[in-house]
Amino acid sequence: MFSILIPVYNVDVSSLVQILHEQANRLSGNFQIIVCDDGSTDKVIQRSNRNVAILEHVIYLENTENRGRLATRNRLAESAQHPWLLFLDADVLPPDDYFLNRYFTYFNQTFDVVMGGFTYSQDNPDSQFSLRWKFGRKRESISASERNRQLYRVFISANYLIRKTVYIDLLSHLKTSVYGADNLIAAVFFKNKTPIFHIDNPVIHLGLESNKVFLKKSREAIDSFLFFLQDNPDFQSQNKLYRTFLTVKKLRLVKWVDFVFCLNRKQLEKHLLGKNPSLLLFDLYRLGYLCHIHH
Repeated sequence: MFSILIPVYNVDVSSLVQILHEQANRLSGNFQIIVCDDGSTDKVIQRSNRNVAILEHVIYLENTENRGRLATRNRLAESAQHPWLLFLDADVLPPDDYFLNRYFTYFNQTFDVVMGGFTYSQDNPDSQFSLRWKFGRKRESISASERNRQLYRVFISANYLIRKTVYIDLLSHLKTSVYGADNLIAAVFFKNKTPIFHIDNPVIHLGLESNKVFLKKSREAIDSFLFFLQDNPDFQSQNKLYRTFLTVKKLRLVKWVDFVFCLNRKQLEKHLLGKNPSLLLFDLYRLGYLCHIHH
């Protein structure tokens, strides 16, 4: 009935697989869990992850080199035997024993995609992780009722259920390997009016990037986004950053925003890498960088 698909890169996934395996065995439908290592460099973790294949209905795959998240997800989808695919990131954990059971109730409904959501620890982490933690708490830990008001605005591929046929038809052609592909996936769903439903079934995100890494990945996401726009001029999205950019472009202010960004870039980065970064300044930084690259 469903395949649980987990792309892995330098993360010990054994605890996650064990928890999911126990929950799946309590359900009445057929299942499989497929883990695909994307060329991990940590060989100790890699050897530990190989042991998950000992469990019944668990398959372990390895890429000979790092192919990126989307390519690995495509391999997982192609290898899946069942009509429903549950994608989970390796650095998450279910919040309780009923995580899979809540998804199970949607297998016979009309939705093509069901998104469970994301949550973070309430404890303030070390200051070097504060930007990612703040962003996750404010922009990703959103209730299902709020997400369902704008179906395609917030999409996180770290925890969602999708029909295999829909994944193959709509997403298998996406080739980007950099951070930020979730915005592109959401845009594909938006363009095709894919029936999507948000539920309150979040996973706990354990793997926080440092402020420096997250800022770098945010720039990579914008680079990837603009590259995607070149081949998709009819692109439409509910993404807030993109809509703000369109307004700036319509008002012919891209050059001016670029100038202000370049003037203040070092000060903005110093603040965002500090102890208490502002999400408003982070938004302005991303808008400025988008205008800079576009200009």
